[in-house]
Amino acid sequence: MEMTFAMIKPNAVKSGLVGRIIDRYISAGLSVCAVKMHQMTSADARGFYAEHVEKPFFPELEAYMTKGPSVISPSVAKMPLPRSAPSTVPPILPRRNPVRSATILPRP
Repeated sequence: MEMTFAMIKPNAVKSGLVGRIIDRYISAGLSVCAVKMHQMTSADARGFYAEHVEKPFFPELEAYMTKGPSVISPSVAKMPLPRSAPSTVPPILPRRNPVRSATILPRP
């Protein structure tokens, strides 16, 4: 069984989309083993996004990630499928600007 990390970011949490996003993981054949709501601090953001701290967009990213809680799932486990869990999670939701990621889900 493979493990990966998934984060539902503040705008999606605020918009009440957590359940819909988790449903997408499950529909893709993943088993969500743990979920935690977490309010990211500036120190957390600097650690999590360490490779971006010196980039010009980081202050906006830091402000976005610390403005409200995120839902983290440190253990999304792969159920028996031909794809791996780390390669399954990213395509479930559309890629967006990292500052605005997961703010809007497309209609099914």
